[in-house]
Amino acid sequence: MTNARSASPAPDNTMQAFDLIVVGGGIAGLSAAYYWITDVDRDARILIIEQSARIGGPAIQHAFEVDGRRLISPGGAQDLTFPSAFAPAVKSALSKLGVDTDRFYSDSAPAHYIERGAGGHGFAFAASVWGRSHLVADDQAAAADFAAAPIARRARPEVAALVSQPTDWLKGRTDDEKLAELRSRSCDQLLRDFASLDDDTHRFLRYSTSAQSGMTFDQHPALDAALVGYMGLNGLGIRAAGDPWEGLTQTGARFFPHMDPPIFRFPDGNATIARAIAHHLIPDLFGATTVDDRLTAVMSIDALDRPGSQVQIRLNSKATNLRHDGSGNVVVDVEHPGEGTNTYRGRAAIVAAPAFAAARLVPELERDQQATAASLGRYPIVSASIAFRNWRAWQSLGISRISWPGHPTWQIAGLEFPVTIGASAPSQSPDNPTTATALGSLTAAGMTPAAGAAAGRRRLAAAAARREIASELRNLLTDALAPGGFDAERDIAEARIEIWPHGYARYSTSRDRPGDGDAATEARRQLAAGVGRIAIAGVDVIDHPFLDGAMESAHLAVSHLAARFSHLVAP
Repeated sequence: MTNARSASPAPDNTMQAFDLIVVGGGIAGLSAAYYWITDVDRDARILIIEQSARIGGPAIQHAFEVDGRRLISPGGAQDLTFPSAFAPAVKSALSKLGVDTDRFYSDSAPAHYIERGAGGHGFAFAASVWGRSHLVADDQAAAADFAAAPIARRARPEVAALVSQPTDWLKGRTDDEKLAELRSRSCDQLLRDFASLDDDTHRFLRYSTSAQSGMTFDQHPALDAALVGYMGLNGLGIRAAGDPWEGLTQTGARFFPHMDPPIFRFPDGNATIARAIAHHLIPDLFGATTVDDRLTAVMSIDALDRPGSQVQIRLNSKATNLRHDGSGNVVVDVEHPGEGTNTYRGRAAIVAAPAFAAARLVPELERDQQATAASLGRYPIVSASIAFRNWRAWQSLGISRISWPGHPTWQIAGLEFPVTIGASAPSQSPDNPTTATALGSLTAAGMTPAAGAAAGRRRLAAAAARREIASELRNLLTDALAPGGFDAERDIAEARIEIWPHGYARYSTSRDRPGDGDAATEARRQLAAGVGRIAIAGVDVIDHPFLDGAMESAHLAVSHLAARFSHLVAP
């Protein structure tokens, strides 16, 4: 979420007291403050401590000025995924915040690029993976032609069928029999056991699930992939009826009866939600009152941490130790770069940072809770917001989306989502500026999800990682779009890269085994309970790595503390 990169005001040396202290200024932390004021004490004084220089966590808004046009793009978390499946507390909060998800049925334009001759999907074979560059454009009007693709001759019709004619590899079995075969297998293992495919076909699919889930094709549970309809498992024909399939992840079980269309995305992604919650907490944060007007409004940085305000959000501040003080309160030590360490007192606290941080931050947690927290490292993710001076090359090739099969860093990219919100609207002509987003996961294949995630984080820790990843994306776009007349120097106005060593939360699956490094759902619930007046929130502990999971976990943390200490609830 875009903020001016100014530091918060210098702290004083007196111990300031608050009703609630929240560690983490992402969606979960902002939601914790929202639910505390809404459900516990409307007059509560709250301190939110955020280590980075912006609020919203991965919900970032990027704004560009290109040839006199203002462009808005998401810099991280983008979609409201299946909002009909949101918990009642989340739906209620969004409604009170003025976020109407039904508006997307009229405000989004799914046919926007089709009407402009760019409705296809480009499969871009990268020279670094396949030996030479090649683009296959699939416009869905006819079967995609992979005859000249740089893959084995046998793999070409197999890949073409994956794209255009999904196969039922379990034909002849009942739905229950199919589910039994899926339940214990990864996507890759299912195809190896029931489809005789060329090695290049498996390479084509290796990272096809990575950008969406953080897991590679050989790690992703086949059961959930069949439900969502990922390539390779979208032809099985199993009916999603009745109760959720046994063995689905927490997320799969939530989504089971709620397959909403993929239209729920604001121009700045989930930054719209972060801005809405923050504005509710700090009424003078924006000079705007609606979601539409707030989209392009400038945030008042001074309002974030104004002394005496009911809610203060302290940026560039690192919580180092959170504990009980023996007198019925909690205290937290906070480092302020260049200003030393201050200690703040609260009646209760919620840790809404990545769960692995709780192992360091809250030494009073039980040993099992500490072990669970330490095990919950996340999947490494990279994202990019790119401002283009025009999108003529995309239209010339007939595409608005690109995927890079087999690429271990960048997997997908696409032109701006076609939705009109306030002053933001999709580019009407390929001659006009627009934005695109790119996304990838660096989780390594061929090992457990936990080990693959750790390997990817080591790649991102290299000193030259950011420069190399940015250069890699530029080269990939150039190779993919060059046949359409693309020139990166001429056509890219600006690109902003975000690197998330701990990006997507790892969630438990039916394929987890002892020693794999994945905490079971029940262990996560025990961690969420925290200790005493300290609770843990976030997508890690609720085992549902989406925006609604972050918000719901905050609501559960607030409810837990309020029930445990009823005197905290204002009459």
